[in-house]
Amino acid sequence: MVKPIDPVPVFTLRYHETSISNVVPSYVWNKHCLVSTDTKGWIVIWNINSKRPIKKWRGHNETILTVRFVNETDLMTHSRDSSLKIWDLTEEGEGQPPELFFLPVNSLNFSNVEYFDDCLVTPASVDSNNFDIYRIKACRPEYGFTRILTNFSPFDLYSKNKTEINSPNELGRNDFGIIMKFLYVEDERVLFLGFESGQIIGLKIDLNREPTVIDHGPPSPNNDKPLGLSGLSGLLKTPQQSSRTILNKDPKIEMIYSNSSHTPNPVISLIHTKDDRLISGSTNNRIMIHDYKNYSIDSVDGHLTSKKVSERGLQSIIYDETNDQLIIGYWNGIINGLPFNSLATSKRETATFQLKREIPRITVTTSNAAVDDQNEIRDTVKLTCLALLVAPDKKQIVNRRKSYKELVRARSGYVNDGSELLFSGYEDGAIVSYKIS
Repeated sequence: MVKPIDPVPVFTLRYHETSISNVVPSYVWNKHCLVSTDTKGWIVIWNINSKRPIKKWRGHNETILTVRFVNETDLMTHSRDSSLKIWDLTEEGEGQPPELFFLPVNSLNFSNVEYFDDCLVTPASVDSNNFDIYRIKACRPEYGFTRILTNFSPFDLYSKNKTEINSPNELGRNDFGIIMKFLYVEDERVLFLGFESGQIIGLKIDLNREPTVIDHGPPSPNNDKPLGLSGLSGLLKTPQQSSRTILNKDPKIEMIYSNSSHTPNPVISLIHTKDDRLISGSTNNRIMIHDYKNYSIDSVDGHLTSKKVSERGLQSIIYDETNDQLIIGYWNGIINGLPFNSLATSKRETATFQLKREIPRITVTTSNAAVDDQNEIRDTVKLTCLALLVAPDKKQIVNRRKSYKELVRARSGYVNDGSELLFSGYEDGAIVSYKIS
């Protein structure tokens, strides 16, 4: 593990006129880039080394909630304007890139969407407490889609399992409220959902179930002439062929985890760590560490650690594997680092670092002598999102074929000096970069 250093501001990116909604490090056109979006639907792709925009366009009419790459050249964006789009970034030139795909979706104020294995999970178009799954056909020049699961209710599945249905936290509710966060864990094939009520549900999803094939076989031999046919017509009739029926199966969904520790506060941040722990944050000042693989209905809290943190409103949580620390960004603009190895205890941990952007404000007070006295006070700019650009792994094995996920990670290092950079987006439209290793 590299010893963490005190974060050092490196540069600030300014183009957006409204609050930043996403910052996503990427590798496009053989360049180390950053994709940023805002609350007016603007998308900007930055060259990190030159600190200048390469491409910028208004892709949506409202806040962009989700940004992710479908592959190395196709960018998916999802907005509060109830649309999901995929853009063709094959060409580097200026201006709006070609739109490859458009899908109208139910866009809640806060919820992201998830994309994995050519499947898209969105809040359900019928009920915002439930979700839909689409199969996306990613085939140039046109994309296509099929809805393979409609209006699935996690609460109904939870009720059938009866594991925590009598929990005091759930008395008086007949649902979990709207979905606030989706998080898919690729290696485990588990979809975690965080809800408005504070409930967290983990679902094991099997999307590739083998269809049932029913062979009907050839017709029974019958030497009699078919009814209504005579002479050569009866003798020359083509024999009937065997037939089969293919019955496609719906995805199989199994509930593997449930926790209501955040209740009644909504879940606003979810991440998954290398040691298979789920970490969640809410609007209060507690962070929950879920050892969900050791979850048991006989000991519903034995797998759970709750830690008190310094601020309320855990806007963003990042696991920094290089420095083995959590980086937590709060609503009020403060960013803290916490040692990851201390999470096994419930003891309140001292932050390894604290960052904040201070802004000067002028207040005017009147003294007893009726003389205006100007006092400068300082406040922080509200934080909206965080992202980490990791340093290249010098120990990577280069003589084997890498997966797409590994290639993205290998290319996402800052090329100037191999530093690890933390990008923080703010309400005033600024993006600040800090060197943290």
